[in-house]
Amino acid sequence: NVCDKMVVFYDALVKKALESNYLQVDETTIPVLTKDKPGSTHKGYFWAGHSPPEKIAFFLYDKSRGAMVPKKFLSDFEGAVQCDAYAGYNFLDEPDWSKKVTKLGCFAHARRYIEKSLGNEPDKAKEIMLAIQKLYQVERIARNHKLDNDQIKVLRQRFSVKILDAIYARLKEHLPEILPKSDWGVAVQYTLRNWEQLHRYTENGQWEIDNNPIYPNFFIIPTSAVN
Repeated sequence: NVCDKMVVFYDALVKKALESNYLQVDETTIPVLTKDKPGSTHKGYFWAGHSPPEKIAFFLYDKSRGAMVPKKFLSDFEGAVQCDAYAGYNFLDEPDWSKKVTKLGCFAHARRYIEKSLGNEPDKAKEIMLAIQKLYQVERIARNHKLDNDQIKVLRQRFSVKILDAIYARLKEHLPEILPKSDWGVAVQYTLRNWEQLHRYTENGQWEIDNNPIYPNFFIIPTSAVN
């Protein structure tokens, strides 16, 4: 029937995405109707995957937010994986995984923490926000001029690296003064703790500054399609 044919189609799309050398991943919650309690819902998760080289994106549903989900669909993947700092992706830092996977950070997530702290430390947070805007201006220049990957890397090495160095230096200056549990403290610690992964996109013009390209277009696939 049509549904069976669609599963084959989805399976082929996901296989193609996972055969690329660069995958962006993220997860988000979704309320799911349950037959056990009619009219009520439970929390499920859409795991998003996007291959920029192949221009293929997909959502994979699962009841769990546990690491076993990305471990399963990334089991044969080799290349760069871009994600936020959620603990469910920490397995990517393990020796067996780091041999075949390069972990990239997501500046959109870091920026979100900084933005949230504007009410806590407006002057300090605004300075960092403005610097992050400059990073995104570099990305806009690359897109508007339709630069190739080699040209993007050169542009980032010339401009973005200096901006990143300045952001890092300012955050390190602020670190001894922060209240760790304040919005500003959380933002500073999050950004510095993940700095290596956040900075890494400058090393390859193919890699993105964040995971945002996942969401404009995606395909929803059943869990069975990657079993």
